[in-house]
Amino acid sequence: MGRRRQRIRGAITSARLAADLLRVRSTQERRPLIVSWTITHRCNLRCAYCDVPLQNLEELDTAEALAMVDAMRSLGTRAVSLTGGEPLVRTDIVEIVAALQAAGMLVSINSNGTYLPRRAGVLRHLSRMQLSLDGPAHVHDPIRGPGSFAEVQTAAQMTKDAGLPLVLSVVLSRHNLHTLDELVDIARAWGARLSFHPVGPVHAFDLDYEAQRPTKAEMVAALDHLERLARAGAPILGSPSSFAYLRHWPEAPPIACFGARAMAKLAADGQVFPCAILEHRTQGGDARAQGLAAAFASIADDPLACSGCHCTKTLQLNRVFWDLLDAVPWSARALLTRAEPRGVPGRA
Repeated sequence: MGRRRQRIRGAITSARLAADLLRVRSTQERRPLIVSWTITHRCNLRCAYCDVPLQNLEELDTAEALAMVDAMRSLGTRAVSLTGGEPLVRTDIVEIVAALQAAGMLVSINSNGTYLPRRAGVLRHLSRMQLSLDGPAHVHDPIRGPGSFAEVQTAAQMTKDAGLPLVLSVVLSRHNLHTLDELVDIARAWGARLSFHPVGPVHAFDLDYEAQRPTKAEMVAALDHLERLARAGAPILGSPSSFAYLRHWPEAPPIACFGARAMAKLAADGQVFPCAILEHRTQGGDARAQGLAAAFASIADDPLACSGCHCTKTLQLNRVFWDLLDAVPWSARALLTRAEPRGVPGRA
């Protein structure tokens, strides 16, 4: 598919996603419109703060993964973010990404960039590439491995050459809080935007997270600086208010959220959770055994209270759409709820 045609289709899908989110916000309807899919727990790197590769999960094989794509399409999923581990270690990743695109979904990949030269075919089917970056080379390489910064830079150039939007995902840890201005400079030089979130336990295996965390005062100072940078127009995802909220994390108050209503986290073994933060802290649904629809329905009434969100992109999505509808007249809300026949979810 030509890049121009793909952009047009992406804009249409984005508009449908926005309308669907407003409909979910204003009704009792539940659909997994946005899915974060850990396509594999395997990874070729061992980052200092990540324990995902320590999992031992029976991953969905190619046939099961493609069946999951069909299930998402039937449920009206509009956007899928493929994460890991490292998604590009899967030899079938191009086939899976192509199937998601063919199903009319916006598709992004969160990658460390090292395998992209071997899996360059994925770029034809993506709406966005997200690459992990911890800072300039002297910060990034000690966390991820010698030469890994250069590999991210190569992947960023490949993404730019393919005409795709690029996001650089930054985990805020004690190792990189002093490099925020340098990260902004890198993002501008690479034509990218930055996404930040604080380091925190993922699955709580044997990693020493206290060795990765800055002090509370250091994190608050960094978030204050990011808020100032965002207000000054730096290429940062998330509003200034998102960084103000994060000052209180992980004691931040829960926010109105699309988790388990319009968003879901799909683990490598087919378990379904409300979001990545609640993964393995709550009972998931089993999409492998139950099917995706039943698994998503089963997580609706989990009583576990959320500890507050730490992903600026998710924060922004929730804040925008939950606040936006308050300004929409009820007459217009009625039109939104009738915009698509209820018996045909996800109709293209």
